[in-house]
Amino acid sequence: MRIDDSIKGMLIVFTVIIIIGLIISAHCNAEKDCYEQAEHRPCISGTVSYDYDDMECECLTPHGELEWSIYSGCNLD
Repeated sequence: MRIDDSIKGMLIVFTVIIIIGLIISAHCNAEKDCYEQAEHRPCISGTVSYDYDDMECECLTPHGELEWSIYSGCNLD
């Protein structure tokens, strides 16, 4: 019976590792997508960044800060 418990424990550990890996991968891809999309926006060079708290891209423009979601629209502050 201990073998079954250890297999269950290993499955739980592997599942947690996979979930953490997917979360990290999503953040890495989001940052890359942010820089690619910034090429099509009026961003001042060197001001593009990804805000992990808001999960949005942002940059400075001659008219102020520009924020946009990678997956939907954008809004000016």
